[in-house]
Amino acid sequence: MFYIKHLLHSIVCSMFALHLYAMPNHAVIPHTQQQHQKIVALLEMGKVIKKEPMGAVLDCQGKKKDFSSAVLLVTLDNGLKAVFKPVWGACAEVAAYQAALTLGFPYIPPTIMRTIGYAKGALQLFIETPIDPLAPGAYSQAIKEVAPEDLANLGIFYFVFGHCDVCPGNLLITKYQGKTSLIAINNESIRYMQHAQYGALPFTRRARSNRLHTNDWDKPFPFNQAVEIKDNPSKALKDKFGSLFSEQFYSSIKKWKRLRYVVYHNAIWLQDGRYTAWPCAKDCPKETKEALEKLNLNQLEEIFSVAIEEKEVDFVTNAYLNAILERRDQVLNYYANHT
Repeated sequence: MFYIKHLLHSIVCSMFALHLYAMPNHAVIPHTQQQHQKIVALLEMGKVIKKEPMGAVLDCQGKKKDFSSAVLLVTLDNGLKAVFKPVWGACAEVAAYQAALTLGFPYIPPTIMRTIGYAKGALQLFIETPIDPLAPGAYSQAIKEVAPEDLANLGIFYFVFGHCDVCPGNLLITKYQGKTSLIAINNESIRYMQHAQYGALPFTRRARSNRLHTNDWDKPFPFNQAVEIKDNPSKALKDKFGSLFSEQFYSSIKKWKRLRYVVYHNAIWLQDGRYTAWPCAKDCPKETKEALEKLNLNQLEEIFSVAIEEKEVDFVTNAYLNAILERRDQVLNYYANHT
């Protein structure tokens, strides 16, 4: 009996997959809980029949690429295509999807944790769109076309959950029935512990050293003490801090052209000068306020349950979860005072 039920479920899911991909490529975004559940089941059960380097796929499509070479496009035997990331931040990708489900915004493709071959990583539904967000003018035009409430929700999500890598390459642009939508992908940067002020770029903790002896554990984050470096910050920081931080840390910021930094709680916190902060939206949708007000520690523990189960070092801590709620409170207070 169990086998028959499982077989029937597989048939129903496969039929749903065929229906999904019979639709226009950019119309496959799930909008209902039932659609999400069906796609998650397909991602969990589908057998991988093809793997391709994502970079090569984008090259063939004439699109630009900006991600790790380990990212793969996989095809499942039920017809779905998905992006597999067996890299650092996989648990954060899953958590971002769960957060979007909980809040009801923004659009993030269904994402699960799965082992493929000998690698464990995040498997995310592949949303195919002919629009390249990195093409000249594509992103700025999309921003003009997206509904104001969707832009507000995306910016609020980025701030509250700490998506600090704000750039066009981390979004997909879709158009369907006259509506332009932004799909949030590459959400692994929510993994960083951070301090932020609504409307400004966050300071993310990038390296720690007990030899700093900051002796400031009872003090608030000193935003007003940030030091700006406008040229070759990797070299400038290495010249100043030397062996206090690892070579890996200095190498990780070699592409950064400028930054601001703060030393706090025996760590260095960086504000990435390559990006522009997502501006505060003029209005916050009523449904968004209600979803934020309901957010609590129990919900956050459920959202980050995969990361907690995986026991990722230095990721989901009480301080990390409380920082999310503190940023949530900033948003609610901002709109309480600006309406």
